[in-house]
Amino acid sequence: MRHAVSGRGTCAATTAHAIATLWNPHASQAISVTAIGAIANAVPGGLTSYKRVSTRGTPASTVTPDADNSYNRKAVSDAAPVLDLGAYSVQPTTDGNSLIRTPHQVNAAGGGIDYLPVPITIPAGTGLAVNTTTAAVTPMDVFFEWEDGAGDYQGDAFYLSSQVDALGAAEAVWTQLQNPSTTRPLYVFYIRFAGRSTEAVGYGCEIVRVSGGTTGSVGNTCAIECHVARRYAGLGAIVPGGYTVEPTVETPPLLKFRMSGRSAQSGLIWTVPMDDENGIDLDDCIVVPPLTGLGIKRDAAGVTTTKEASFGWFE
Repeated sequence: MRHAVSGRGTCAATTAHAIATLWNPHASQAISVTAIGAIANAVPGGLTSYKRVSTRGTPASTVTPDADNSYNRKAVSDAAPVLDLGAYSVQPTTDGNSLIRTPHQVNAAGGGIDYLPVPITIPAGTGLAVNTTTAAVTPMDVFFEWEDGAGDYQGDAFYLSSQVDALGAAEAVWTQLQNPSTTRPLYVFYIRFAGRSTEAVGYGCEIVRVSGGTTGSVGNTCAIECHVARRYAGLGAIVPGGYTVEPTVETPPLLKFRMSGRSAQSGLIWTVPMDDENGIDLDDCIVVPPLTGLGIKRDAAGVTTTKEASFGWFE
């Protein structure tokens, strides 16, 4: 049985502040988040991300779901989670990595809903927050959908995101999900790539297989909070660009998409759908072999602004 709750949260114009948190107060039962929405209801918008919360903090208000928040309107969620809304007087304690990053228009209200192909489990006594990653974030309407219990996964699944460095004039590859293992592949089921600001013109991008390359940037590695049930650290890492030697790119590309010059929110959300009975078929995922990567590159010169990249994969 699925449940949902929503509310309007806000925060100071400061990075790393929670706007809203779905908090699971149960002593032993987990819940699994199947969808999250974050919609800025005024300019100037900004950037948010989904981060795990280990200490609740002190919210401005709390929404307590009842039977009306059950999709079949029959029962209250067994775990009885609550939606905490900012501005917080005491910030919650968040884990280091952002699981998914979400841009919002800098010149118009807007946002969206992420339907997660693999749910994110919130263990007992923890939460999941919509957190700021830039200082300019307006009040936001936030939505969470969940099921009681931990998800039933056929493998170890992870989400990880990173800000992606601006491209130099001679660069083409923005970022890659890198597989450093010498023996084990990654199976990618989710890709999200979006701008952080508007640009003068639109341009094309590609999802490509890559190998090698040299970068001076420090990437985001897959810590325990990236696991969908917060059980293990993972193998994958996001290399956020800054290449001094470009990776070798295989052709032709796997996917092509276009970034709009008018919208900071434009980009790509690619997912493998989950079958209700069988989960995700690994044959439908993009396999990243050992010691290779899955890259995102531009196909137009002169486009250099920073981006936001998020990946989900099985190991």
